[in-house]
Amino acid sequence: DAKRLRDKDEDDLCIREISARSLQDESMVSTKLLDFCTKYDEDGTNAFGASFARRGGIEETLITLRKFSESSYVQANGLCLLCKVVAATPKEVVSFLSFADECISLSISALELFSGQDLHVAMNALELAGLVWDVSTNKTEAQAGDLIEFIKVDLESGSDDPLRKEVIKQGLKFLWLLSGTPDGRAIIISSRCDIAIQTRLKQTQDDNEKKGLWALELRIKDTMPAFHF
Repeated sequence: DAKRLRDKDEDDLCIREISARSLQDESMVSTKLLDFCTKYDEDGTNAFGASFARRGGIEETLITLRKFSESSYVQANGLCLLCKVVAATPKEVVSFLSFADECISLSISALELFSGQDLHVAMNALELAGLVWDVSTNKTEAQAGDLIEFIKVDLESGSDDPLRKEVIKQGLKFLWLLSGTPDGRAIIISSRCDIAIQTRLKQTQDDNEKKGLWALELRIKDTMPAFHF
């Protein structure tokens, strides 16, 4: 019991320390966020993630991402942490907490600044947008189009860089989600992202990626059942 109380006090202190209302040091903020990511990974029961969300950690992280919007380190670590917590949180809770819309906006802002510079930011931003897309109540066709434009750049890059391929993987996950509805398929086609998918199919040497691209291409044409990236 004493240890649990001590851990809780430490976590509360950390959450306060990453608060953008009081902390100005970009390096310290990014380090704290990375510490949270590490602690989350070490907690096999996900108790830390649930505790973090319940005690305002998500809100503080969102505030921090807004304040340090031009720091690629803060963005990479903060978005990564949100991905971990959101992925393990029931969708109805994510919906109830009403931060999905802000997650999408922050993801797009991070991509606008860093998509061509920091692949970790791009990967985490696309993943987070995909994780909250379904429960966002105010998402727009324009936001979907913005995300697709970033995804197209990677699909057309011809790159076999391992990290770039992870960015592409997150982009394909988002496209798969979007292509599950007629409106989503229409946005993908009107953005000519189906052409970018065909381009990537011709360029990649990765058999697993080819299978995913092929399945996505058929799904956009509304002829493919289920596939998991």
